[in-house]
Amino acid sequence: MSTNSSTFAEISELIHDEQLMAFVQEKAWNYESQADFMAGPMPCGLAPEAAWELVSFVRRMGGWPPVRSQMPRAGKSLASGLAFQTMPPAVEQAVSDLSARCDRRSRLWDALNPLMRHRRIVAPLVEDLMAGVERAGFSLSYETVRTLVFGAHEPQGYEERIVANTVALLQSPCETAAAPTAEVLRELHESIVRGTEAADAAPARSAHAPAAAAPESSQPEAFVLRRVSFEELAREIGRESQWGAHPLPGVIMNAGILWNSMTAGPANAFLEIVLRRRALVRIGLPVLAWVPLSWLRLAWERGTSPELLEPFRYGEAFLVSEFGLDCTPYLIQMLAMMEHYVDRLEEEARVLDAADTARRKAVNRDARLSHRQKELLADLIADPTARTDVGAYARRFDCAVSTARDDLNRLVDLRYCSTTYQGKKQVFWLSETV
Repeated sequence: MSTNSSTFAEISELIHDEQLMAFVQEKAWNYESQADFMAGPMPCGLAPEAAWELVSFVRRMGGWPPVRSQMPRAGKSLASGLAFQTMPPAVEQAVSDLSARCDRRSRLWDALNPLMRHRRIVAPLVEDLMAGVERAGFSLSYETVRTLVFGAHEPQGYEERIVANTVALLQSPCETAAAPTAEVLRELHESIVRGTEAADAAPARSAHAPAAAAPESSQPEAFVLRRVSFEELAREIGRESQWGAHPLPGVIMNAGILWNSMTAGPANAFLEIVLRRRALVRIGLPVLAWVPLSWLRLAWERGTSPELLEPFRYGEAFLVSEFGLDCTPYLIQMLAMMEHYVDRLEEEARVLDAADTARRKAVNRDARLSHRQKELLADLIADPTARTDVGAYARRFDCAVSTARDDLNRLVDLRYCSTTYQGKKQVFWLSETV
């Protein structure tokens, strides 16, 4: 028998072994760390290293991006450093569930949209910005970032200006059907650093910045921070569909590319937040735009995320083989964190809605209030950040200024409203005790 015939017979016998087929079927779709895999029993007397490569081969065969799209035109072998992901049932189900819960036609978005617009839920935005602050090595506190989100004071210095510029970008409407070009990336970067000192005068990186974070895989040198041009970055993040049929995995993977790039220097972490949020709105998932993914991943990096959110330890999120870096565990973890946070947003919206319903019922039952006062309170309950004054009230309800003043002061006496003077003007807003 020739050598080729003998080799074929050996391969045929191996691939038809039911024990091996069952092993590969189980391992290909049920991910575990490389260390845990190697410690388990192997079929057919295979060495753990050989079994690992076999399972990795099967995963890569069904993974994204497709192999042929990664092959050099000259027909050379697949580059071992490429990243890919598979689509096991757990991933497909998570993507499908999140898409259904979080699109712009969902009941959850109907509930969250006014709460976000009126800044009644601000923690997600502040948390994402705080992750940017820490990744950039800035020294701003949570309360400082929160005041910048509310526009409560003018930004002072380099760090506050970058945060305030990012907030302005996030609050400006932007509907686009295409991934950002290099020119768009430059314009966004310029908007983020506008009014600041030169980039080389930025503060030094803190001990808690990404340079001190745990590696993403057993090959940390594959994930050093890279300096790439805007053109290179646009090419890398401009193909969301290469990661699967649904664009959500592509948005998540692009966020990882941005976290590991230093294209925009200290502003890079803030550029990632803007691009991710815009991408999620663009693909029709506005609820997910309010999930602070940068903050969630930073907590995962540091081992401070809740146990519920750790199906994979941070340093084992990318599986290394001769076929490249399998990103699937990383994607599973990111989707799990997003799903958990969506649960939190949904509960917060439910609690606020219940409280608002109770407030409206109390107002409607109060016989001491006029129809004008009830209408004003209904608006203030819907938007607790709103303010009014005597003149605005008189114009709205076409009543005398003296009547408007009496109505508003009566609301203060009944503890429905609070009041203060801004210069000579007396302003009123919804009391926190309502």
